[in-house]
Formats: sequence, structure tokens, C-alpha cells
Amino acid sequence: MSELETPTADELLPLPARGWWGDGWDWMDGLASTPWVAVPNWGHDGWDLGQWPYVIVVTCAPTTGASCYGVATYVEGDLDPQAYATDEERVAAIDRIAEFYWRIYGRGPELPATGPLVAEHCGVPRWMEAVS
Repeated sequence: MSELETPTADELLPLPARGWWGDGWDWMDGLASTPWVAVPNWGHDGWDLGQWPYVIVVTCAPTTGASCYGVATYVEGDLDPQAYATDEERVAAIDRIAEFYWRIYGRGPELPATGPLVAEHCGVPRWMEAVS
């Protein structure tokens, strides 16, 4: 895949197989043997992302066997994996997912009534930046 091509979900490393897990907690346990990691919070101050164990956002970076970044959303047993060519695209996708669920569940920052998120609501939490 060249940088100009848009990757597809078929190019991602596999997520835990459907059907064997009991709930979202079990499904997250299945991530342990994969390069996928659950993202517990998002934005500058690290507000809750999703609503565990019902809504879980996971991500992976390119590794041996995959040439793209991945984001997948688990919603009560359904999976929606998406592939991105760059880390910037992956972060923007998680920003959109975070905004969607913050507006639904009200478990995030106080959001503007209209328009895009403000900068502090976007990106990796500052505590995660310090660790990486």
C-alpha cells in the first residue's frame, strides 16, 4: 500500500473472533494476545471514551503483518473496524468517535452546542503523552 492509497479494514491485524466472548469485559480480555489496545479515555484531560463494557474503542499501530493504523469500535458485540494510512487520520477518527459518544452519554467534557470540538477535547490525553 502506498501512502496515497486508502487502506481497507481487510488490511488490519485481526481482532478477537466474534462469538466467543460473553460481554465487553471478556472481549477486552481477548485483546491481550493481539496488538490492539483499548483506549480508556481521550482528549487533553482524559475524559471517558465509550461506555465500558458496552462501547469500547480500540486501536493498533502498524506492526509486522499490517501496514496501516486501525481503530475499531465494539458496541454491545458488534465490531466496526476502520483502517487509516496515517496516525493523524487515526487520531482524527477517534476524535469523531469521542464526540459522538460524549454527546450521547454526556460522560465527557462540556462540548460546544454546535461546531467542531475545541483543541483540548481532541487527541491523546496528556498523561498518555508523558508515558510514551
